[in-house]
Amino acid sequence: MSTLKEFEIKQNNAWEALKDHVGAEAGEELVSALKELYSIYDDGLIEWFANLYDVETGAWYYSCSARDNEEVEDKGIKFKLRPDIESTHQALRFINHSGLVSDSGGNYKNALPEWMRNDILKFAMSLQDKNGFFYHPQWTMEKTDKLLSRRARDLMWSVDIITTLGSQPTYDTPSGVKGSGLDFYGNSVKMPEAVNASADEPKPKSTATYSPDFENKDTLIDYLERLKVTCGKGLRFYAIGNTMTSQVSQIRKRDNDLREMGLEANLCETLINWFNENQNPENGLWEPTSDYLGVNGLLKISGVYSGCGVEMPLADLAAEAAIAAIVSDEPIHAGVDLYNTWFAISCIIGNLRKYGKEKEIDGVILDGNARADRIIKKLHTIAPAAIRKSKEKISSFKRSDGGYSYFPSGSTSHSQGMPVSIPGREESDVNGCIIASHELVGYIYSALGLSKYKVPMFGAVHFERYMEIVENNKARMKNA
Repeated sequence: MSTLKEFEIKQNNAWEALKDHVGAEAGEELVSALKELYSIYDDGLIEWFANLYDVETGAWYYSCSARDNEEVEDKGIKFKLRPDIESTHQALRFINHSGLVSDSGGNYKNALPEWMRNDILKFAMSLQDKNGFFYHPQWTMEKTDKLLSRRARDLMWSVDIITTLGSQPTYDTPSGVKGSGLDFYGNSVKMPEAVNASADEPKPKSTATYSPDFENKDTLIDYLERLKVTCGKGLRFYAIGNTMTSQVSQIRKRDNDLREMGLEANLCETLINWFNENQNPENGLWEPTSDYLGVNGLLKISGVYSGCGVEMPLADLAAEAAIAAIVSDEPIHAGVDLYNTWFAISCIIGNLRKYGKEKEIDGVILDGNARADRIIKKLHTIAPAAIRKSKEKISSFKRSDGGYSYFPSGSTSHSQGMPVSIPGREESDVNGCIIASHELVGYIYSALGLSKYKVPMFGAVHFERYMEIVENNKARMKNA
């Protein structure tokens, strides 16, 4: 059994190491600001997450109202309320990155009991269709195929969970992950006919389905222009970026398939050129104003560039807009507004380190790493104030049930267009919780170049409490 005292000693040692690394007064002030932020995270968050795990399905619910109600009506249609793969993936990320399993290498695979790992794997694998995508029965294939970001995210999260747990999906996926041809129980399944295979091409291609929008360069451009119209003046390039970032792996896979068939493979290039043409040269964003909306779009679109393996243009200018947004007094309408500012800076830094080219800035030629370091140095000068401002902004999202909500007024009832909970509830939700807690904290460290010195929010003693709740819920279900 671990003790709270042991965790406090470990955490204090980590604070001292961070302070020593930053050095002198700057280290003292940074640690002081981070401690103030950490003060809003308590044991209620642990208990809330643990009680959303459904021991019957091996997955997590989105919120308490999703767990406690059988169905919800949305636009005149009734939907079952069930656990979902994105909430499950997010809950597992909380376990990994909050410090709960740092003694197990920071990986839930090493920390969760075997029965729980198996149940989670079984749930994820059960969602896959022969076309390679993953579908929830409460949402249906027909409805999910109309919401491409929902379908793409379910594909990403399912594959990540399955591979993390040491397995393979049953069928080939549209993102390029090969299927094993086996279900969860190890039984062989009938595989679909290989896509693009023919008598002239005896080598079997992927059995996964690709979107008709990714048929060729022309269909991709047409798709992007349609998105530009349908997104209108609302979320605009945030929505476009969200949709395309979630599908980059599919576009890259389609390029590879075209290349294998000896055909022109230019989808990634086409995608990048389209975003380049739509970027605002005045602020490095994809909107006319440097506000939360603009930075939100920046965050999503940065995933397109890194996903395609190229430098994001005007990255230095875009980083300045994101830094300004962190300390602005603009009200945040959703936790993601604040979260995306730190996240965007982290993504820009990562993109520059990997793909950044030499550029003259203030009369000096800097390579990608030097440009990234320049952004980090600038952020450090305002870091304590930025962290305190972040605490101030995110605190209003804390709910009485122990977690955090997506909106200041309560939970959002939809996730990527699909109903996931009862509308209008002043309650926490999984998406809001990860945005407001460990992910926000993690991207603060990342943006400051201090990920190696991240101080754990929780420890082994808290994970034991987490699993105690799960085990008790399992015993109650068994005895019911």
